[in-house]
Amino acid sequence: MMLIPSIPVQRERSLRRVKTFLLFITACAVALVTGELALHVLGIEYPLIYQGDWHRGASLAPGAAGWIGTEGGSYVRINSKGLQDREHVESKADGVYRIAVLGDSYAEATQVEVHDTFWSRLESNLDRCPAFAGNRVEVINFGVSGYGTAQELITLRRHVWQYSPDLVLLAFFQGNDVKDNSRTLSEKTYRPFFRVENNELIEDVSFRDTPYFKKSMSAWVKAKNKMINNSRLLQLLYHVKKTSLTPLQDEVKKETKQNNIEMEHGLSASIYMEPGDDAWEEAWDITERLIKTMDREVKQRGSDFLLVTLSTSQQVHRDHSAVEQFKKELNIRNLFYTDDRLARFARDNGINVLNLARNMQAYAQENNVFLHGFGNTTLGTGHWNQAGHRLAAELIADHLCNELGPRPLAAQQ
Repeated sequence: MMLIPSIPVQRERSLRRVKTFLLFITACAVALVTGELALHVLGIEYPLIYQGDWHRGASLAPGAAGWIGTEGGSYVRINSKGLQDREHVESKADGVYRIAVLGDSYAEATQVEVHDTFWSRLESNLDRCPAFAGNRVEVINFGVSGYGTAQELITLRRHVWQYSPDLVLLAFFQGNDVKDNSRTLSEKTYRPFFRVENNELIEDVSFRDTPYFKKSMSAWVKAKNKMINNSRLLQLLYHVKKTSLTPLQDEVKKETKQNNIEMEHGLSASIYMEPGDDAWEEAWDITERLIKTMDREVKQRGSDFLLVTLSTSQQVHRDHSAVEQFKKELNIRNLFYTDDRLARFARDNGINVLNLARNMQAYAQENNVFLHGFGNTTLGTGHWNQAGHRLAAELIADHLCNELGPRPLAAQQ
């Protein structure tokens, strides 16, 4: 004979289940709050600072902020216009000499605090220059990680001119900019490229049809990114998931030095050599056309243009013997091939150019300092550290002070 629990017994069991469920929910809430607080106290966060961009494939997300410490470390705050910089009004005040900086991760420079970046230091360096007397120098940073010259040209056309710059500075990273300008060589298919047709540069926006880009522009991804940026726990979980799914890069191992210097991921020894095939010939042709186009468009607007070639960590390593061994192992004759080629190209086309790498190499070896790398990664590899940015700012300021200088303010009206 089956015994049926009385109504009071059923009610008591139901209440116990409700209490257990509420205790579980409360424990989860406490754990989540505690986890969030702990991550805040420890300063652990992985903000998502990029978004899909219809014209450039990707851009910085306006208002995104947080501590980024995977290489070096800095608190990053993207301004309301999507720039890794302080806020700038679009209209230029009287007595202001404006410099717009275009570049990739070296200009974005999330590895160091904003006041340590070369473009921020450039302001104070030029304010002390006699040639700029009577002008307040203002530098605006348009750099975005992963950009090639194609995206930088699009940025110039769509985002720079409303700020009325007196000078446009293209920070060219020879480590991967030539490769990034080639649809054939670049792995970054989520972005626009240019191709040559009938001796003209034609913009290729086929990236808009790729599943990756469509997903990045979807309402779901935008909502998900906003939710992640509002939670340290979600940031951590997303970071762990993303890094655990990232495959090991075999090409890094292939070109890794057994001594003090190695080829970094995304770089190739081909940047130090004459083009060895049609793909590299095309990449160089497109690159030089893009630079020439940028120079022409800047000058047509009545502004000045300066091409600045940066440095790779291999070029400016502090150990001369390690550099020579690196060259020998990879059969490299001239670590400054790209710098020299762009210098000749610039001179032949009337483009103002400044090559930094040789002077930076001399400084690093004379003073026995690393200009690339950080304590939480590897000194001597990766992006510029504070010393690298400081030296770059000094070299650029000296060049502008001695060879360019501003026009009289009356001529800018």
